[in-house]
Amino acid sequence: MTQKSAKQQIQAALGTFNVIANFLQFSLIVLGTASVLGTLGVATFSKELEEKGFLKPVAYIAAASSALIMQFSLQRKSSDARTAWRLLHIALLKNAQSPDEFGEEQLIESYSEAEILLGHIIFAPPTPLVIGTTSSQTSQTPQLRLEPKNGQVKFGGKIDLKIVPSQVVEVTKIEPSEGKVDIKSDSIIEYAAPQQAANQSDIEVTITVKSKTNQKEAVATLKIVK
Repeated sequence: MTQKSAKQQIQAALGTFNVIANFLQFSLIVLGTASVLGTLGVATFSKELEEKGFLKPVAYIAAASSALIMQFSLQRKSSDARTAWRLLHIALLKNAQSPDEFGEEQLIESYSEAEILLGHIIFAPPTPLVIGTTSSQTSQTPQLRLEPKNGQVKFGGKIDLKIVPSQVVEVTKIEPSEGKVDIKSDSIIEYAAPQQAANQSDIEVTITVKSKTNQKEAVATLKIVK
């Protein structure tokens, strides 16, 4: 049997790299579509799906698809595989155009770089999911950031509290019960400080909110001054 040259072996490897890249990209599209459609379906048609007994299966498919994408780093691996294919393809084109300047030694170096870029499968153990949520939802921890940062407002004044990341929240506690909180949107809460009573000194008000997505809480403290 005739021994294949390095160029012939790399040309064969180019086809393999293309198959790997296509498979990973196709898997990413299928799983990503299942995750998005499943999550939207559970959020929008939860009552209808539950009545027909489809709520848990659809939620499971959405969560499992999202988990597979994350745990196997499919987005990064599909990109790496396609980049490795391009690297080999360009190397072969350079060799065909200028074989004296870009010979088999350079081809082998390019193949080595492509193999390193392709790497190996990375798997990270999944984190436990709360039933009815996806892995992206469980990773969201609401953090309340004040603007201004010091959290100071005058009596009778107003201040906006920014919800990070943006999500639906509810106010669970205002302590002491001074002033008024108005939820403007998924990203902004407005606090209206009370009017100053006669001889009233500065006070501190603590506002607690709870995420309706994952039940996590966040706290902001405001100092109300004269």
